[in-house]
Amino acid sequence: MNKNLTKEDAKLIKQDLMISEHQFNEYLNVQNTGLFNMLDPKARNYTSLSKEEWLYIITNYDHLWSIYH
Repeated sequence: MNKNLTKEDAKLIKQDLMISEHQFNEYLNVQNTGLFNMLDPKARNYTSLSKEEWLYIITNYDHLWSIYH
């Protein structure tokens, strides 16, 4: 488990979520600005993603990248 995630966050990650290409691209758009550490909760404010979706993308990034890019 990532040291920066709380136990509550880790529970949210275990949920099976369907992340659309649009949602993944929202995440990438924020990432590509270079303005945020992607674990910073402020970064999520620039998307429509829920906390659960955001954390799911972080923990499943490589898998989602292989699907959508």
